[in-house]
Amino acid sequence: MMIITRPEHDPTTKYISCWSTIVLEAAKKAKIECVDLWRKKANRKDFEGRMRKLDPSLVVIQGHGSAQIITGHDNEPLVSVGENESVLAGKITYAVSCEAAKDLGERIAKNPDTTFIGYNDKFVFTQQNEKWHRPIDDERAKPFMETSNQVPLTLIKGHDCHNAYERSQEV
Repeated sequence: MMIITRPEHDPTTKYISCWSTIVLEAAKKAKIECVDLWRKKANRKDFEGRMRKLDPSLVVIQGHGSAQIITGHDNEPLVSVGENESVLAGKITYAVSCEAAKDLGERIAKNPDTTFIGYNDKFVFTQQNEKWHRPIDDERAKPFMETSNQVPLTLIKGHDCHNAYERSQEV
């Protein structure tokens, strides 16, 4: 079972959301049940509710963020230090969010049987302005998409977290 958040309210989140369609297709092909919290569904109430009810083993959480927080649609906080980081305890989490691995990720990863893969720095990519409406076709952004998607795609194929991280670094 996998949960993925896909806010889509600005150019950055639109790109990342579109890139995730490849991950969703791979999960479907691998017969992994996946809950897609897309656009307005990428909110704290729906996220926490699905986490409690479904107890997924893999969580791909995307949105803007910082060392303290990961946001969802319209920058609504989904996971915050000192508030609800325990919602990711016991899970494999991949966060596509600026700096989320710094404080938030470190706190989450201290829980038993928990892995947090994320970014210590800003998550940035280049893009072609004329491809805004078709991010999958943006050749300038493609290397960033391939690198970002490598973690969940490797996990979906059944490889371990270390291997997923290493493959993303190789790409």
